[in-house]
Amino acid sequence: MNTQELAREIKKIGREVNMETLGQTRNLYIPLHPVAPFDGVKIHRDIRYGPDERNRLDLFVPNSGSRKSLPVLIYVHGGGFIAGDKYTPGTPFYDNVGVWAVRNGMAGINITHRLAPRHQWPAVIEDIAAAMQWLQKNADKSGINTGRVYLMGQSAGAAHVASYIAHPEIYAPADNGLTGAIFMSGLYNLTTMEADNLMTSYFGNDPSLYSERSSLEGLKQSSVPV
Repeated sequence: MNTQELAREIKKIGREVNMETLGQTRNLYIPLHPVAPFDGVKIHRDIRYGPDERNRLDLFVPNSGSRKSLPVLIYVHGGGFIAGDKYTPGTPFYDNVGVWAVRNGMAGINITHRLAPRHQWPAVIEDIAAAMQWLQKNADKSGINTGRVYLMGQSAGAAHVASYIAHPEIYAPADNGLTGAIFMSGLYNLTTMEADNLMTSYFGNDPSLYSERSSLEGLKQSSVPV
């Protein structure tokens, strides 16, 4: 499929964002990405970074064996707070993020985290903090420069990344350890949102808590570039 054909197919999907249109978009892009194994990239799968079964990460590094200390891009998946994973076998997602990092001079880390409704706020802040602790302990042998750490999240993952930055009291006295952060289509102010089942599954049903569980004010006070 060339770019003009792809553009036509995207236009057919329309502008509404829902599970059907997301699936249609995903199906368009899957054939455009390779799947593992990837030339020049070594992937260490399912490294445990915490006690829960979902506390797993994939580490992406160059397979050249170089001991160069690399900056690292850490990716946090979305899934409406109740679903999602760092990797779906047979698809490019989200290996494509880690592979992109390696091919642009970085290491990559994709994490899987705990899910709502069994695990509610601040569970994923704690998971990200645990992954950061794993990174600090294993950076030297993994060839990672802990002075250049970038944290990225999409959708619910962006909300989790923002929450991690905005609520340092949850993992204090440890520092957030970040050089910068990237948010894609996230949720940052619960008080201005109409609470749906996905939002309440993670942030709870009590609106009186939404202000303190939002990220906006904490992000405004943070020095992390976003």
